[in-house]
Amino acid sequence: MEDAAHAFYEELRALEIRAKHGRRAAGKLYSRRLTQTVLRKDPYRVSVGAQRISTWVPEDPRAAQVPSPASSDNLMALVQLWSHWSGEHPDERRWRNLLDQAQPVRPSRNSTAGPGQLIAEVNDPFSLEVHRAVEFASLRGGEEWGVLPAYVPRAHDARIGKAIGEAAAGVSRLVLLVGESSTGKTRACWEAVHSLPQGWRLWHPLDPDAALEAIGQIRPRTVMWLDESQRYLLTSDPRLGERLAVALRTLLCDSKRAPVMVLGSVWPRYCDVLTRDPRDGEVDSHAQARALLSALGTVVEIPSSFTRQDLDALSVAAEHDPRLAYAADRAEPNYMHEKQITQFLAGAPALLQRYHTAPGLAKALIEVAMDARRLGHGTSISQALLESAVQGYLTAPEQDSFTRASLERALAHNAEPLHGIRGPLTPVRDPQDNSASDKPHYRLADYLDQHARSARSATIVPAPLWDALLDHAPRTDLRALGDSARRRGLLQLAVRFHKAAAAAGDTLALESVAQLLEEAGRVWEALPWYECAASAGSNSALERAASMMLEIDQYGLAFPLLRRAVKVGNTSAMITLAMKTETHDKEAALLLYLRAIEAGNPNAINALWPAAFLLAESGRVDEAIVLYERFALTRNHRYLSVVAVMLEDSGHTEAAIDWHQRSAAARQAETETVSADAVREHPEAGNPWPLLTRARTLVKTGRADEALKWCQRAGEAGECGALQLMTETLAAQGRTEEGNRLRQYGWEPSGDVAEPWKSDPPPTD
Repeated sequence: MEDAAHAFYEELRALEIRAKHGRRAAGKLYSRRLTQTVLRKDPYRVSVGAQRISTWVPEDPRAAQVPSPASSDNLMALVQLWSHWSGEHPDERRWRNLLDQAQPVRPSRNSTAGPGQLIAEVNDPFSLEVHRAVEFASLRGGEEWGVLPAYVPRAHDARIGKAIGEAAAGVSRLVLLVGESSTGKTRACWEAVHSLPQGWRLWHPLDPDAALEAIGQIRPRTVMWLDESQRYLLTSDPRLGERLAVALRTLLCDSKRAPVMVLGSVWPRYCDVLTRDPRDGEVDSHAQARALLSALGTVVEIPSSFTRQDLDALSVAAEHDPRLAYAADRAEPNYMHEKQITQFLAGAPALLQRYHTAPGLAKALIEVAMDARRLGHGTSISQALLESAVQGYLTAPEQDSFTRASLERALAHNAEPLHGIRGPLTPVRDPQDNSASDKPHYRLADYLDQHARSARSATIVPAPLWDALLDHAPRTDLRALGDSARRRGLLQLAVRFHKAAAAAGDTLALESVAQLLEEAGRVWEALPWYECAASAGSNSALERAASMMLEIDQYGLAFPLLRRAVKVGNTSAMITLAMKTETHDKEAALLLYLRAIEAGNPNAINALWPAAFLLAESGRVDEAIVLYERFALTRNHRYLSVVAVMLEDSGHTEAAIDWHQRSAAARQAETETVSADAVREHPEAGNPWPLLTRARTLVKTGRADEALKWCQRAGEAGECGALQLMTETLAAQGRTEEGNRLRQYGWEPSGDVAEPWKSDPPPTD
């Protein structure tokens, strides 16, 4: 500690001691919490939390922080109060000189300081989206407490603290906190950054575009705050999120800008999307984000409940903050006697009660927002959308009494604060949607958003909401909404959403339209959309178009498409062209297979086996064995025995014996426990599987008409297999034509089989 800073600390500490003695001599109590309460009132009227006083005057002088110049007025109010209690008259000029002399050397406030502001000057936790705590009516009228409840460190805080310590020591770090809504992720980040040494800055970019624009200006000792990290890495256009992931990797690996700290938080379902490997044939849209988190990030899981050990620590903290005691008494325990303390403090029970007991129109507006969010709409929902869709959620009498005034009353009811936190549906500024509508936007409470994804997962979405989404949803959400319609068998709606997205400039939607048309059997309408997607930069469109032409035996069109796809490096196209060429030109096919393998794409696995077979057939056995081994080790150890048999049949006895031995060892090493693959539910769809299971049971018992209704419910809830079961059931009833139409066009939101849609040409420049 510098001499001037130490002298300031000693002066302030001595003044507090004199104030404490003065209060006791007058027969009155003294505490820093009482100090905080008095400072809020006349004549001081400043907010200086007890925690802030503890950072200025801690027990250990080495931990003391000098107040920043921005806090000088608050400091002088504190000095005046303590001087009054000690019976002294403060010398304001002397105290301001002491404060100025104690200031550490600070970087100049010009562009070289980098984005953000000094952490010591960040005093508002709510500006960083920390949840407000519920205000309990039964606790009012007594002593006032800080804006945030006392913090109870838990097991995950040690992992965060370790990363913070490494950053303070000069090593760049990324920490991603993963937990459900209102589990304390952002609060944990808030506590962590305030443990960093003086001089560290904090930067909170508002969106991925702002982050990309200024990330190159970040200087050492900066925290990049990415709360709700899915908004930055899971963007509607995956390329934007991937560019930011690359920029973050570059930042964290740049020794000239070290140390920097990247702090983020995310819900588990979004973390799963960011970290899981793509399935076979799936486009890898988040490779850079996955590499960022796996190579450079520390993923810290935040449990939903307080363990018994956590509750013991909470009971100690509750002695000084009755809000914690109140939450501990009333939060519901689970089967392990753990409690969801942070959710209770954030108002989760009160939000659910407000939702369930809301008047008809108010509740309907909340449910519109719930369904819009789970279908793929962004967090900011326009009033125009709410107003347009809500008719589908009202009863006939409620529709008759619907007026502009009743709408405004319902919106005001939902926006009313709830015990100090936001209401279920509150007005927000929407910086991203620059639509023609000048009406306000609204945001659904996070906890209700999460609750709806399970509670309403099997609820059929009313048709007016789909229409409202088409008319009023931001263009960046149109493709996600189209995917939701597609999963529900609403193929016409899916095409309309993807066409709207393409018309708005989303080039990825071009290929989606083509795929939908192809699935409906309208291949000649799909072909120009594939061509348009290829012109817009899609690497897979030509190969998909070629495969479509091969399916209908149009080889004259398919082969030129495949060759064009091969020229742009499409590995799948190389393999497909090789398979079709193999019958009449094995040498050319082998060259294509080997070229696909050298490309290193995950799809190249499919070229290993046929390439090895052709090599062995042409007498190049040693080269074939290398590829066979790669295939067996990549796919399944059981293929080792298949290779052994092939070698034995071709006369390579010694090599075959070696492969048989390797196969036996691999089989012995395999675990005997057979575990089913985890079912990956789509985050927007909940769990509609029981609906489809019931439909299948009804089919088996001969109750086909009932089964069709349950199929439709399962499809509306997002179960992809519902459309197939429905067409099979219709065919079994002799309703073949209706089944074929359903397979082509899907059904309407009302449940009726859709009519053929009008085909529009792809957009042109």
